[in-house]
Amino acid sequence: MTRTPNRRLVIVVRADPVICGHSGEARNLAEAALDRGFDDVRIVTWPMERLLGSGLPLKPLDAVLPYSPGIVVERPAPIGNDKVLDGRYQAGLTGRLVELFTDGVPTVCMSLYRTCTLSLRPRPQRTGSRSSTTSTTRSSRT
Repeated sequence: MTRTPNRRLVIVVRADPVICGHSGEARNLAEAALDRGFDDVRIVTWPMERLLGSGLPLKPLDAVLPYSPGIVVERPAPIGNDKVLDGRYQAGLTGRLVELFTDGVPTVCMSLYRTCTLSLRPRPQRTGSRSSTTSTTRSSRT
């Protein structure tokens, strides 16, 4: 029987295990998340065959240590036909993220994929007009 997680962290990584800061940061964040109470940590990245064919400097695969229990690396397959090259891989990554975000588990997402961020919680409604909020913010800085 599979247990339902209580807290999930999803880390979107441009390329793991490429020799760069992204994959090392993702691993460190994933391990720290387990120590901080997340019971399900997912690293979502490109399929290995795509990385192998990319020419990027990969870490030696036999030297990469396994992740701790509770950390799962997901490499979604491309979706669609081969006429749209990278778009198929983006569709696979996006589809898997949607599945993780909509299964009912409280989820936090962190993107190490370039500089984008994703917020899964609605922003609280502010009272008053936007202009009054802006002027209040400006006056509080002086």
